[in-house]
Amino acid sequence: MWPFGKSTQARVEEEMKKYSFLAGLPLTVTERGGTVYWNGLVPSENVKKFLETLPKGIGGVKTVDTSSVTVETSAPEVPQVSDEEVQAAVDLSALAKKVFNAIDNNGELTDDPIDVLQSGYGVVLRGAVDSQHEYNLAVQLAEGAGATSVDASDLKIVEGAKQKAAEEVKAAVAAKPAYVNRPDEWHIVKSGDTLSSIAADYLGDSGKYTELAKINGIANPDLIKVGQKIQIPR
Repeated sequence: MWPFGKSTQARVEEEMKKYSFLAGLPLTVTERGGTVYWNGLVPSENVKKFLETLPKGIGGVKTVDTSSVTVETSAPEVPQVSDEEVQAAVDLSALAKKVFNAIDNNGELTDDPIDVLQSGYGVVLRGAVDSQHEYNLAVQLAEGAGATSVDASDLKIVEGAKQKAAEEVKAAVAAKPAYVNRPDEWHIVKSGDTLSSIAADYLGDSGKYTELAKINGIANPDLIKVGQKIQIPR
């Protein structure tokens, strides 16, 4: 989506990749109308809470829904994560959230399409603003919020940026079907089950076993265990 060249969902997925402990988790993310929806399994409440804050430096994200995220402390398909690692991630992302809030709460900038991304003890600003004055203001607010460095090389000055961004959001919402966040189903593997048979039973297509494997973080679709919980996307 303009001016980022990527949708809000794609930018959240990109930000997610910065945190290595999330890479092995069976998680999916979607975005509809400014709400980010997480689905899947995590090993602790701390990780689930981190998912609530992770997207909040992304412009256009209004709310985050984690109601379809389940905490599983012992499931074999859910890698364990130390509390120290999660806390380090929280600390790393805190400055970006603080800067984003400062910009979003400013009357002159609140409708400008701006992302704020963490970079060490500094931040990266990307997006578009209407004028040089707004550009300078965004940088000043970032510095005032505690950023030791501000990289604004990807923050462009575009006349009519607010209006263009609003039109892009309106068009994106109109192009997407209405979304109902129904909780995912879960299947407990029993003797004789295969991912193909589970996909056929729940999704009506045995060929969708690859989708189940990806969502559940299963590297080898031929290896599932009796008692294993399989997430079925809705």
